[in-house]
Amino acid sequence: MTTQYSMPPEELKSANLHAPTDLDEQMIDKVLEEANRAIDQGKAGVGAMILWRGEILALGHNTFEETGDMTAHGEMTVLRQAARRLSQMSAEEKADLSIYVTLEPCLMCLSAISFVGIKRVVYSALAEDANEEQWVAHGISIDKLNSSLVRGPLELVAGVKREAGKAILARMHKRS
Repeated sequence: MTTQYSMPPEELKSANLHAPTDLDEQMIDKVLEEANRAIDQGKAGVGAMILWRGEILALGHNTFEETGDMTAHGEMTVLRQAARRLSQMSAEEKADLSIYVTLEPCLMCLSAISFVGIKRVVYSALAEDANEEQWVAHGISIDKLNSSLVRGPLELVAGVKREAGKAILARMHKRS
């Protein structure tokens, strides 16, 4: 298995961390491809995608370079792309949503994901894999915050194809 977790196995259950499915690995490949395309075009390389019942609702990347909007992280970009559709979904329909990201979501994105009602987050590189200047807060990661989310804990699938996610971060760092 290509998954690596940021905490000991005995703590996985309390953080609500789950192992990836074959579909998760296929979808992470899609966001990794999106991230690499963005970097090839001189853009930021954090790819994200929202999947619902096998249908890709949105696929994109961090659009800060294009917009100058520092909040335009990959997750925020796809949430905005799918906003109308997401707002029309029932809670039952939202239960089947997953968001896939090349990098562990930051606090802003995690909050937005939770507010929208997405309950499943699958990501490649971990926050600890990024450069410290890219962090929002020291020592705070999704697995530590998950149980404190007001709208309930998320199902987390961390470190899917982590080495490929780390390679994206390395490419982005070389570019800056």
